[in-house]
Amino acid sequence: MWLSKILKRKKNRRRTEDYPQNPEPSNQHDGITHLSSSSASASPPRPSSDSLSLHGQTLNTALRSDPATSALRHDNLWLEAHDQLSADDRVIVGGFVPQDKGALQFNTNDMVQELKNKGETCKAGNWRFRVGNHTVSFQDAVNKTLYWIEKVKAPIDIAVSADPVHAALPWAGIRFLISMVEANRNQIESLLSGISHICYITRRCQLYEALMNDLSLPKNDLSMRARQGLRSALIDFYILILHFLAQAARVYQLGSSRRAITAIWSSGDIGEFELQCEKLERRAETEAQVFERFQSNHMLRLSKELLDVKIQNDDVGHVGVTAIWDYLQGKERGEILRWVSEIDTLEQHRVTKYKRTAGTGEWVLRHQEFQSWQSSDEPTILWLHGIPGAGKSVLVSRVIDHLENDHPDTTLAYFYCDRGYQERRNLGNILRSYIKQLSMSRRVDAIPHSIIKRYKEIHHSGSSTRLSVEESKTLLLELINSSRNPVLILDALDEADVEDREEILTSFDLLMVECCDLKIFISSRRNEDIKRRLQNKGNLGIEASDNQGDIETFIHAQLERMARVSHPNLSQALKDDIVKSLLGRNEGMFQWVTLLIGSLPQIPEDIPDWLKQLPRGLPEVYKRIFAEIQAQGGSEPKIARAAFEWMIGSYQTLDQGTLVDLVRQSLEYDGRKYPSLTIDMVLGACRNLLVVDNSTRCHFPHLSVREFLEDPTHASEEFFIDHLHYRLALANLSYLLEANDSLLLWGETDEAKWYNFIESQSQGRIYAAIFWPSHAKLAFSEESSSVVQNSVRLERLIERFFSPSFLCAYKNWLLIYDCDQETYFDVSDKENCSEYGAATYLSHLPGKLYYASLFDFDFLVEALISQRTEVAAKGKYENAIVAAGARSSLKALRQLLRASGTIRVEDAVSIMREIESRFLETSSLLVEFSVQFQDQVPVSTDGSSPEKPPSTASLLTAMALGAAQNQRVGHQALESLLDARDPIFITHDVLYAIVENEDIGDKVLLTLYKKCKPGISITETVLQRAAKNMGCGEKLMAILLDQPGSEISMTETVLQRAAENSGCGDKLMAILLHQPGSEILITETVLQMAAENSGCGGKLMAILLAQPSGMLITETVLQRAAKNSRCGDKLMAMLLHQPGSEILITETVLQMAAENSRYGDRLMALLLDQPGSEMSITETVLQRAAENNGCGDKLIARLLRRPGSRVLITETVLQRAAKNS
Repeated sequence: MWLSKILKRKKNRRRTEDYPQNPEPSNQHDGITHLSSSSASASPPRPSSDSLSLHGQTLNTALRSDPATSALRHDNLWLEAHDQLSADDRVIVGGFVPQDKGALQFNTNDMVQELKNKGETCKAGNWRFRVGNHTVSFQDAVNKTLYWIEKVKAPIDIAVSADPVHAALPWAGIRFLISMVEANRNQIESLLSGISHICYITRRCQLYEALMNDLSLPKNDLSMRARQGLRSALIDFYILILHFLAQAARVYQLGSSRRAITAIWSSGDIGEFELQCEKLERRAETEAQVFERFQSNHMLRLSKELLDVKIQNDDVGHVGVTAIWDYLQGKERGEILRWVSEIDTLEQHRVTKYKRTAGTGEWVLRHQEFQSWQSSDEPTILWLHGIPGAGKSVLVSRVIDHLENDHPDTTLAYFYCDRGYQERRNLGNILRSYIKQLSMSRRVDAIPHSIIKRYKEIHHSGSSTRLSVEESKTLLLELINSSRNPVLILDALDEADVEDREEILTSFDLLMVECCDLKIFISSRRNEDIKRRLQNKGNLGIEASDNQGDIETFIHAQLERMARVSHPNLSQALKDDIVKSLLGRNEGMFQWVTLLIGSLPQIPEDIPDWLKQLPRGLPEVYKRIFAEIQAQGGSEPKIARAAFEWMIGSYQTLDQGTLVDLVRQSLEYDGRKYPSLTIDMVLGACRNLLVVDNSTRCHFPHLSVREFLEDPTHASEEFFIDHLHYRLALANLSYLLEANDSLLLWGETDEAKWYNFIESQSQGRIYAAIFWPSHAKLAFSEESSSVVQNSVRLERLIERFFSPSFLCAYKNWLLIYDCDQETYFDVSDKENCSEYGAATYLSHLPGKLYYASLFDFDFLVEALISQRTEVAAKGKYENAIVAAGARSSLKALRQLLRASGTIRVEDAVSIMREIESRFLETSSLLVEFSVQFQDQVPVSTDGSSPEKPPSTASLLTAMALGAAQNQRVGHQALESLLDARDPIFITHDVLYAIVENEDIGDKVLLTLYKKCKPGISITETVLQRAAKNMGCGEKLMAILLDQPGSEISMTETVLQRAAENSGCGDKLMAILLHQPGSEILITETVLQMAAENSGCGGKLMAILLAQPSGMLITETVLQRAAKNSRCGDKLMAMLLHQPGSEILITETVLQMAAENSRYGDRLMALLLDQPGSEMSITETVLQRAAENNGCGDKLIARLLRRPGSRVLITETVLQRAAKNS
């Protein structure tokens, strides 16, 4: 709507109005007749705080008594702003200016040199700095600051010569701040950010003042009121700047000891300053627009100049950016963040923090090791370690609160590992959680572009894949390098998966190398593998004496609470005895104290004897509690045992409803019903050894409880957890077998009833449908004297479940969960909610033989084969043989191969493409049967020609091809094949598959070269396919080109494939162009592909244009750049400024720029500013701009301001603009 109004208003004016040929006035100083800017002294002294105050009073007196100054005061906005400051601010601002007016000769070169000198330390240390929300190098930040100083310099020189006192006000303040700031990275980065923003704002104010003081404007009441409104807005601007400088100077007055740890401008100060500036900018712009009714030419010129200043600020600030952020709507942003990680770290922090007694944990913050870690300017790791139950997690929560509350400039991400929660144990989830937290910056609507890009790639492909570990490492490094004072915290490293710990620490080490100011805080037990890696880092051990103060505070707090709630008759003497006894025997274990104080006898007279019998150590406490559970009598011991079994054996974290369902089913399997069982009954039976958190999820209160139950040397006979998965599998299957009376809701056409069906299924039944096969597989592998008897019993129950007698139960299982595709039945499709729809759904499932093969139920496979059961349909894997092979279900695979009498090459390829473990055993079994089949005479049962089994060599090559395609563990599968077999013939197809493997192709290729270097020829086709690999193409290319003795010709086609690679094309091109001995010609086609590369086109073009060979920038190349919606502005800027190029800007290029919804305005600015260009703004260009829904308003405004153009606004243009709303 706004765009349409502009065009209509413009059309109603003089259509043929001639715009000024030169929008800039002839005066070399922007035509500003009286400027309110000012300059700084050449080298002001560094006064003490007392002399600063005294000098400020002297200056204020001088300003008020000087007749010349008084005469100028009404026209001097800086002086009026100075008068409206508080008395304290006036004293400080006055102190910036030397008493000797002769010292007021402003020298930009001195200021620039002093600024550069402050950065020498930073440059030597390769420091990075923050400018806004980006990370830039020191040189980039200095360049931006110097750019704006130069922009405002010329007008200031005039002001200094006319009025040195007035001109000194802001600039002497800035100079003073530069001279006092130490070469400290926090101060330098804040200094540059603050000064750059002040200069940028001052430049805008200069332009507003030029308009306000233009004597050609009419002198009537309306114009005078408009002028007064703008004048008032500018004075408020100058007050804000002077007040901000005064605040910064106060930091200097704190004294050196306090100043050493205080940045002149904190990020909070900068953010507040910029927010206030934005409000005043909107106000000034509104006031300035009033002038449009008096003189549109002035308004057009001002609008252009202000827009140019804004574009220049954006462009300068864009230099050196390492993390690009995109603004998104709230819903989309939430979806992307949930895709990155669904783990709620904030909730876990709240739960842990809730356990912390007020005032505890302070000793860690005062510890010398912690303070050294926190104050270090270098990448640092601090390891907090202690015995089980020492309260490490609670201490970590205190460190988190300390950093969040007391150090707001810190960018923090934390993660609590927990062995009881599968999702909080592995490396991938840890890294993704860090990424999510770092992405949730203070820019509440922004997410790093690299994350958005990857999300859309996966989302558009229809995949539900999350970020891989390697992708997560790359993104995390990018985010850390674009964060200010980044800190990563990892609690309970010892509770992470054992196989992941080493990689976690290795990942941290790599981050420390790549990130200049990263700090990492880790807590864990003193496990040997962790100790070996971290003992030489900064470490803080919790000894028994360290946390006694915290434990005592905790005991007192608990006793006070118990005196109010459960133990009102505790005397002070008895409380003192309790405190003394618990403090004397806790050995630094919070958990020991927590458990015992929770079991304090209710009768005061019983407490003295109870104190005399306190157990030593956590194992003894648990033995006592389990003895109490067993002594309860009735059903409570059985309830407790069933609950503990499910908590230990479950494949997922159980919420309270699921746990109650599963415990009830375990109990009912023994023949007794428990319909009234509740979570309170379960928790009561477990006697504080099981708890429920705020999200209703169940967990042990401490890892040591799980460890006690899993250790047969600690657990009592009644609670010794053996045959665990056997009992859980029986309970699950019995649960599913109950639903055999009828097919659930078949024939219902009401979609709501189908939803109710899913919701009505107990959480326990849904768990059983998903995980019963996993429990059954583990049950068959459990070792004990009764394992044979258990196995037979379980086999009979599974055969029963797959039998015709329980067809309804079998089908109902599949209607709840498809264990092959790992999906739920889609009830959102109404056609599924009919008898025909459900029957069709079930008919498309692969069938019983397939599922039996998938789970390695060989006894069932044998029975189904004897019944001539066939696979009904294709599943996730092509057939039952592939399903068994991919899952390494070797017993089922043997049965299937024996029954089939042959093995197909395509099945061998599929097996190795999908396999994840037991590579040697699986491949050996395939080869074994291949040899057997070779000795047999093929027999056909249907009269057709029998299929001849493949030779062993063909089978091995097929398996190598499958391993090459394996996106997860292909390098391990291939290594197993090459180690165990005779030389395998590596065909071109195998090599092509390796270089096309986007996830781990480089690892597979290295494995191939390591095992069989000779005989591998690198053809142009191999190079082309490697150049197309968006995942690891640059790694593959480096390996291929690094092979000794290889003479590879670099063709144009290879360069084209690299140029169109949006994932890593820039890195690929750099490798290819630096290949020694190659004479590479960069053609127009290569430039075109680089120009339309939306992923890394800017970097690609920079590499190509830097080559010494002459390149012709054609119209087609410009067209492709103008269409690029990701980096078109950068591309166009590089192309237009290419030395020696004579570039013709055609109407087609302008049209494509006008269509670019993201960068159309910037592109048009670049194109129209081309020197010597005489481009006509046609109606078609205006139409494209009017249709642009991203920046159409800016484009139209820019085109209408085009000097010398006669732009005709047609009805068609107006119609297109009206539709764009």
